[in-house]
Amino acid sequence: MTGIQAFRERHPAQDVWRAWTPEVAQRLTGRLPAEQVELLSADGFASYDDQLLWAVDPDDLGDVVRLWLPNTPQAVPLFRTAFGDLFIWDGTAVWHADVHLAMVGQVALLTRFLYEDVLVNERFRRRALQPALLKRARKAEGAPPT
Repeated sequence: MTGIQAFRERHPAQDVWRAWTPEVAQRLTGRLPAEQVELLSADGFASYDDQLLWAVDPDDLGDVVRLWLPNTPQAVPLFRTAFGDLFIWDGTAVWHADVHLAMVGQVALLTRFLYEDVLVNERFRRRALQPALLKRARKAEGAPPT
């Protein structure tokens, strides 16, 4: 099983918010890791795992990424979480920018590890993607403020 297959099995695609078109593919050629291109080619820019994780267009978040990795102009975001954290590829390794703790740390030395190991790890999923918190937030959406 490839890393993308493992990722897609653990995080089923849901809503496609932007299609992966030949024009988008041409615009992003050479800027994304092969695994992300494979995922986007299959699913487009989609949400995954009950909207815990969203594939992002690097051009939409370039300014934000430069704030997290200012000395890495080639860095591109791959995913954002439901709570705004980012997974950023610097051309070799993948970084997790935790927007709530104002911290960035390396989570995968190679991109394939992000898809094969990190994002499919249940402990990491619970801690970084916070499915329980998203469930509570959705439940409270209709509740009046306290």
